[in-house]
Amino acid sequence: MDNSFQIKLEELQKQYYTCNTKNIIFKSAQKIECANTINTTINKNKLFQNTIYVINNTNKLYFDYPIFKTYASPSIFVELTEYIYLLIKNIIQKFNTYELHINWNTYSISAHERYKDLYTIFLNKYEVDGFNFHDNLNKLYVYFTPNIIQAISGLMRPLIHPVVLNKIILINKMHSPKMINELFHK
Repeated sequence: MDNSFQIKLEELQKQYYTCNTKNIIFKSAQKIECANTINTTINKNKLFQNTIYVINNTNKLYFDYPIFKTYASPSIFVELTEYIYLLIKNIIQKFNTYELHINWNTYSISAHERYKDLYTIFLNKYEVDGFNFHDNLNKLYVYFTPNIIQAISGLMRPLIHPVVLNKIILINKMHSPKMINELFHK
């Protein structure tokens, strides 16, 4: 991911919160409002390309939640789902299988509530298209596993295909930086 892109996102967030005092309560609605400001300012394809991408010449797909959360709102969920499906299809065409690596740094229960519609849209697309992405998934790595993973797992379990549940590898916060570094520098 491009560092200048991350700096641009941080500047837009800072600018938003300079004009709109950060809420102490009702933060979720304000975060979505800030996200909408960002996702209408920056080209969505550029946002998506810096959020979820194929690691060069591999079957590994990397999802960067810290980037995603800066612009994610329900207004972009359908387009993002289309983008993700296209990436997965392209990897499967080239490699037959894929791995999904998710950087879940700072993910929380309130974040799950904000983004749960994305999971529903993603899984509904699977139902409608009949695209069997779960059988082609080798492993799903989750980095920076939140301390509240048990609570989040309880919320996620009903949404996740049973085949995928056996492919999830949780990596704690202590080991995540090293393992992400190795993922990109092998």
